Amino acid sequence: MGRVVNRRTVWAGVTAAVLAGSTIGGAGAASAADAQTDGPEDTYQVESISAQMKIDPLSNVASLVDVKALTGLVDTSGNLIGSLTTRPLAMPAAFHTGISQFSCVQNGTSKSFVAYTPTEIFLNDGKSVQQDQFFLYRKDGARTVGPLNTLATQYEMCATGGAQPTGHRATQIGLGVAFPDANQNFKIGQDWRTGNTPANYTSTLGFQLGPLPKVPLSISGSISQTPSDKLMGSLTGPFHTPGDAFARNAVNAWWQDSCMGSWHRCYTHWDGTKDFHGTVAQGLWEFTPDQVRSVDHFEVRSYVKY
Repeated sequence: MGRVVNRRTVWAGVTAAVLAGSTIGGAGAASAADAQTDGPEDTYQVESISAQMKIDPLSNVASLVDVKALTGLVDTSGNLIGSLTTRPLAMPAAFHTGISQFSCVQNGTSKSFVAYTPTEIFLNDGKSVQQDQFFLYRKDGARTVGPLNTLATQYEMCATGGAQPTGHRATQIGLGVAFPDANQNFKIGQDWRTGNTPANYTSTLGFQLGPLPKVPLSISGSISQTPSDKLMGSLTGPFHTPGDAFARNAVNAWWQDSCMGSWHRCYTHWDGTKDFHGTVAQGLWEFTPDQVRSVDHFEVRSYVKY
């Protein structure tokens, strides 16, 4: 039997070749004739959805701004075909409590603890219904650090969500969070689930405190989904995106179809899923009083590949 061609459209983050500098008319760009020669199996549509989570330390309100999608076409080698398009996306500033079965909750109490208003990326574009929720928490005076025993402030982000494909089969679904600094490491904790996908699971990450209170302070995020294939996580997402610049301060997690990158036992059916899949990612960052003055936003991102 001849080799089975995988004819799928990819809706994903920007590929490595795009970020490496492929431009229209450049050496890495494919011509229009090449695009016409390539069949649907050789053309991939890419998209990266990102936003800044702006935080107000006085009102304890968080909101998503600069929400945008970067889209385009690449060939199987990752070379850009044509031009990239950036379009703004409108998202609500925050949502009310009691939204879905996946959320992040506080375990325990502590002085000087702040829970910011949750935010979310929600998109229903005919290819899938996608919902990713981001919960930010702050603990002032969490512990003393350095030779001068300076009181540090810690931020914890819990992100949970996923997508339900409607018109396509998805092969990767995920999300990511980061503090936007490419040069200095502020991350002191991270958590994501790896391995076989369970039907239900919970991820818990605690603040790193000084003398422990009677009840340690931690955040738990949970999700329910169809148990198939595997969960993965990394400092960068499943696809190359501009957010990779903040890898040292980032946490990314995603669900992945087991057929990704392999035809072993996958040639008899289309790869991907039409079921809901998602994941949970958590990160913890710490700042001294001088550093925390410049903390005004975090980066959030969602990933879907069809």
